[in-house]
Amino acid sequence: NTKFNSSVSTDACVEFFFSPDKEWPLRYFNVEINAGGTGLMAYHKDGKRNNVKEEDFNVVELAHTLPKKLEQEISEPVTWFLEFKMPLSLIAKYANYTQPQKGVKWKANFYKTSSRSTNPHYITWNVVQNPTPQFHLPQYFGTLVFK
Repeated sequence: NTKFNSSVSTDACVEFFFSPDKEWPLRYFNVEINAGGTGLMAYHKDGKRNNVKEEDFNVVELAHTLPKKLEQEISEPVTWFLEFKMPLSLIAKYANYTQPQKGVKWKANFYKTSSRSTNPHYITWNVVQNPTPQFHLPQYFGTLVFK
C-alpha cells in the first residue's frame, strides 16, 4: 500500500495507538505506518473514526529503511527500521491532550502486524485479551509515563 490512509496494516507495519487525554482514556489515535513509510492516522471518539487529513499528517517526519513499494514480498528474514516524529500540534488539531511533562501518563499500545503476507503475525507491547486479532481495544492499553 502506498496511498495515505490505505490498509497499511495488511503490509509489514508498526502501529502506535494512544490516548493523550487523561480525562477521556477511551478516545484515542491510531498511527499505522508500513515498512515503506506509508501512513494511516485516525482519531476515535465515542465509537466514531475521524481520519486525519493527509495534508495534516504531512508534518510528521518519517525515516524508513525499505523502499516505498516492493514489487515482490521478501520471503527471508529481514531487519527494517522505521522512525517517526509527530508534533503535538497535529494532535491538538483533532483532540484535547494532556501536556507531556514529567510524571504525566498516557494510555497506549504498540503493535507489529502483517496480516496479508506469507507469514501473517500480530504482536503487541501490552497484552490484548481477545480471541481474534483486534487492536482497537483501548481498555487494553498500557501506561506510558513521561520522564
